[in-house]
Amino acid sequence: MSRARIFTIGVVGHRWNRMDQRQEPQLTVTIGRLFAAIDEALQTTTIRLVTGLAEGADHVAAQAMPPRWHLLAVLPMPEKAYEGHLKTHGTGHPQEAIERLRELLARPHSDRVEISLATPDERYVAVQKAILADTNLLIAIWDGAGGAGTGGTNDSITKALANDTLVVWIDSDQDRNRGWRRITAMSSDGPAITQDIGPPQLSEELRR
Repeated sequence: MSRARIFTIGVVGHRWNRMDQRQEPQLTVTIGRLFAAIDEALQTTTIRLVTGLAEGADHVAAQAMPPRWHLLAVLPMPEKAYEGHLKTHGTGHPQEAIERLRELLARPHSDRVEISLATPDERYVAVQKAILADTNLLIAIWDGAGGAGTGGTNDSITKALANDTLVVWIDSDQDRNRGWRRITAMSSDGPAITQDIGPPQLSEELRR
C-alpha cells in the first residue's frame, strides 16, 4: 500500500444522534493514536483523508488529523446549503457544527468536492462512492449495530471489504473499547468479524 504516491484514508461514521457527545474527548484520543501510528508508518508518503464532513464522527476525525495530512471534503451539497442543513437538521449543536465545518474547510491542504444531486439518497450515495473510490484504508467510527441502508456506515464497510480495502473499526462507544480493531467480514445475523490490530500489525499492513 505504501508504494502509492498518495495514501488515501476514508472516514465514515455516526452523527451525534448515534453517539454520546460527552465521549468526544476520549474518541479524539483514540483517533489521534491511530493517526499517529499511520503517520509513523508512512512518514515519506503523502496522506489524504477523505470524508463527507458530517457532524459527529467526521468532524472529530478531521480535527484530529496531523498537520501535514491533506483533507478532501466531499460535501453532499454546496457549502452554504450544507450550513443551512446543519442548522435545521443537525443532531448535536448546530452552530458549533457550522463553525467546525468552516474551520476544517479553511485549514491548510484542504480541498472540497460539492455534490449537486436532487434527492438525499442520491447525494449520500455519491458521497460514499467518492470516499471509497481510491481509498487504501477505511476508518469506521461505528457502534457495531445495524445500519440505515445504502450509503450508511454498515454499507460502506461492506463495500470496502468487497474491494479488499483494509477496514479499521473504532467503537463509537468509548466505554466499550478505547482501541481499534480490524474488520475482516460483516455478518448478516450477528456482529462483525474482527481481530485486534495494534501499531506493529497496522504498520505491517500499511507497508505491504
